[in-house]
Amino acid sequence: MTLEQLESFLAVTAAGGFHAAARQQNISQPTLSARVRALEQRLNRTLFHRARSGVTLTAAGASFHPHAVAAVQTLIQGQQQARLDQRFAASIALGVQFYLWPEIVEPWLHIMEEAAPDLALRIEPDYSAGIMDQLVGGMLDLGILFEPRLSSQVTIEPLTDEPLWLVSSEPHGPDGRWDEDFVGVYWGAEFHAAFSRAFPDHRQPRLSVGLSSIALAHILKHGGSAVLFARSVETYVAQGRLHRIPTSSKFSRPVFLAFRDSLSGTPHLATAIAALKQTLNSAGEVRA
Repeated sequence: MTLEQLESFLAVTAAGGFHAAARQQNISQPTLSARVRALEQRLNRTLFHRARSGVTLTAAGASFHPHAVAAVQTLIQGQQQARLDQRFAASIALGVQFYLWPEIVEPWLHIMEEAAPDLALRIEPDYSAGIMDQLVGGMLDLGILFEPRLSSQVTIEPLTDEPLWLVSSEPHGPDGRWDEDFVGVYWGAEFHAAFSRAFPDHRQPRLSVGLSSIALAHILKHGGSAVLFARSVETYVAQGRLHRIPTSSKFSRPVFLAFRDSLSGTPHLATAIAALKQTLNSAGEVRA
């Protein structure tokens, strides 16, 4: 059996059908189907119940699935290590939630350059779902994310609660209309429920964006208000370019650490995690 066959099997399982899996793998459906058939012939077992509505795993397919995941992870890790330059003792692949990218990557790299110059580093920005998929698939070693999901191959730990500040380009008192040019940023269902309780009369914003960095750039240039990471706006508040809006409620966003179980206890993973914790805690006193 080949890596391509195993990856095709896992892709069909995740997508629930051959057509969707082929599209995700960027190959033709006949090619993907041939790979799965070859794997079934090699195992002498049917791995999928095939129907017009999609596919489901047979009992044999369900039993084989965790072993396929482990095999693919091992092969990918082997490929990465085989290609590793002799200057490096090992490699670390980190996935970072898009929202946290500007605040984490540069200081983490600086710490890692001092703490582990013999490690090769790769950093990928993504959303929580994509980071989890790459962790399970063996493409990432650890990740910083907002919304992890349970996996038998990944350890998940709460890392910190990132404070969120309601800020505006203009100073406003408790009764000021700060929401006239409010820019919406999606911080998750729990935050929005808390925000609605704090501001029951808040109107739907005209502008909503997918990244907090876009909202910050917009209000700095054009004016307005938004809920943003404290660590990303505290300098602007200190300079008087932005102003915190008085509110009796405190908002935050939980951040989680996730890493592959197969790396647990390795020195390079411990170094990377320690550097991440140092990065996130570096400005804790200022943001209290």
